[in-house]
Amino acid sequence: MAKFYCFRLALLLLLLVGRTESRGRFEPKILMLTEEAKSTEQEDTIGARWAVLIAGSSGYGNYRHQADVCHAYQILKKGGLKEENIVVMMYDDIANHPLNPRPGNLINHPDGDDVYAGVPKLLFRISLFRTIPGMTLRPLTSTRETHNLKKETVKQQYQTVKMRTSNYNTYSEGSHVMEYGNNSIKSEKLYLYQGFDPATVNLPRNELPVKSPVGVVNQRDADLLFLWHMYQTSEDGSRKDEILKELTETTRHRKHVDTSVELIGTVLFGPLTNVLNSVREPGLPLVDDWECLKSMVRIFEMHCGWLTQYGMKHMRAFANICNNGVSKELMEEASAAACGGYEARFMSHPSVVGYSA
Repeated sequence: MAKFYCFRLALLLLLLVGRTESRGRFEPKILMLTEEAKSTEQEDTIGARWAVLIAGSSGYGNYRHQADVCHAYQILKKGGLKEENIVVMMYDDIANHPLNPRPGNLINHPDGDDVYAGVPKLLFRISLFRTIPGMTLRPLTSTRETHNLKKETVKQQYQTVKMRTSNYNTYSEGSHVMEYGNNSIKSEKLYLYQGFDPATVNLPRNELPVKSPVGVVNQRDADLLFLWHMYQTSEDGSRKDEILKELTETTRHRKHVDTSVELIGTVLFGPLTNVLNSVREPGLPLVDDWECLKSMVRIFEMHCGWLTQYGMKHMRAFANICNNGVSKELMEEASAAACGGYEARFMSHPSVVGYSA
């Protein structure tokens, strides 16, 4: 399950502070990122600081996620965090993508510099969320090199990110930024976690300018918008025809996914129910049986084709199917009835490209 949550989650910056002592006790002193340990023994005694940067999405349409992770890496590095203590987890399929107009480079601002250089390329997999329970998860990617992190708290940056991402509290196509875990660090200054660049000592903290809502697009439609712009700017010829075909098939497959999920709900629960869209009481998990959720998604994809990133919006529907005690056999029958004869013309079969859960 960690895979598909990482997939849709736009972006997480997880900062872990280790404070260990050779005798097994907690050491109250924290080594500042701008300080140098006098010896290896001292570093082992005081502890080390780590950062884990995750971009769980892939594909050129999700350029922004990997660009933000690389930008965060550069900020932490400039702030004094050791390179070997910054763990980067991403698909790394954007910088050298054929569609990238700047091969080998990533930017996270139209006029920005390359943020890809120096980012480690080591690839590994780990179930992070199962091994570190109770950790604090919060978005910390709004920091720029032009702000003084000694003047800004974790809470202030969270509010800045929340405001900006919600399209200035309008939630017009914006995301709902959330915080989880231990909130005791909210009053602490950002430099304790992201380091401090002396060049910013006279700069203000990150102030959110007063702006009216801006034109944005739903992130689920980002790939469609990208294809449309490619089509508009391409010269007439075979390439333009290929883009139009891909745009058409993408739209068609989206409609197929939406219709299939709705029809499965009708087969299972009847035409006048709203079971698939029901929301559980606060405090309850999305689903009681995560293995059931994985199974239901796989059954759907076997009969109806790959969900794709767009189809992830239906995960609540699959969770509600599980929460209402639907068996695998019934889900098989409903999926076969809804998608019988469907050919995965646009997306490859999940047995080839992998399942979404």
